[in-house]
Amino acid sequence: FFQAEDGIRDYKVTGVQTCALPISVLEFFVPLLCGGSVDLASSQANSDPSVLIARLGNERITWMQSTPSRWKMLIESGWKGSSRLKLLCGGESLSSDLADKLQRRSDTCWNVYGPTETTIWSTANRLSDVRGNGSIGRPISNTQVQVLDRNGGLQPIGVPGELYIGGAGLARGYLDRPDLTEERFVPNPFSQEGGTKLYRTGDLCRWRTDGTLEYLSRIDNQVKLRGYRIELGEIEAALQSHSAIGQAAVIVRNDGQADDRQTDDRQKLVGYYTLATSYHDSSDVFVDRKSTRLNSSHLVISYAVF
Repeated sequence: FFQAEDGIRDYKVTGVQTCALPISVLEFFVPLLCGGSVDLASSQANSDPSVLIARLGNERITWMQSTPSRWKMLIESGWKGSSRLKLLCGGESLSSDLADKLQRRSDTCWNVYGPTETTIWSTANRLSDVRGNGSIGRPISNTQVQVLDRNGGLQPIGVPGELYIGGAGLARGYLDRPDLTEERFVPNPFSQEGGTKLYRTGDLCRWRTDGTLEYLSRIDNQVKLRGYRIELGEIEAALQSHSAIGQAAVIVRNDGQADDRQTDDRQKLVGYYTLATSYHDSSDVFVDRKSTRLNSSHLVISYAVF
């Protein structure tokens, strides 16, 4: 797919993923199958951004894949990029700001998406405009995707539904978990070949008018607290709008004992955050409703953890 779409031929890939992660399959084997080479990054390079930055330059790496978190870490550590570098960014949601920075630091940047059950990446979107944020592109070669409603019917353009994936990369199921395999790997009613399956991703997506897919959220990402339905991602985005906060994550945590009944009065919203690079002391940070747009009482986090 990338050979056809991006002209990738004799490229040199740096392997930054541990072999215990499925994403490493692409780094280890695809370059060798396509006439490229693999540079295995050391554990020091994986833990120290400055070492990895130096390696990217010294080894004249032309292709690298990683998560938005790692790319952001490299940029914050002073990485200026390379005009010969083609990069993949996947595994997490890609913000418009980071997409813009990556485009300016590379020859080509792809936003890629795919679960382990479909052998790593299933869709890809070549970034050419930061307004494309949220698009996970089109299916790669030998891959089929469907956006379906709860009854298994096709959703029209613009209407959200669960994303199903099929094709050559589909796994056969979960080892020794026939119940889970039956639940997540379902018969493919759209195939002319008998016995083919689709994988239920649990991701909420919709088709755009340009023929690409837009990732919206996890289907199960909504929580209910004290009678209110809450999207944790909205609170995280509001926290990250604060000038002192770099990254944020919000969860619902039960303050009762492990064997206690989880009642609403024991459950609280808890925010975890890292400081922006311009801040060095968490005691200087005061997060209030006005500064983060959290103007509803049920959206206020009980406490934050630095």
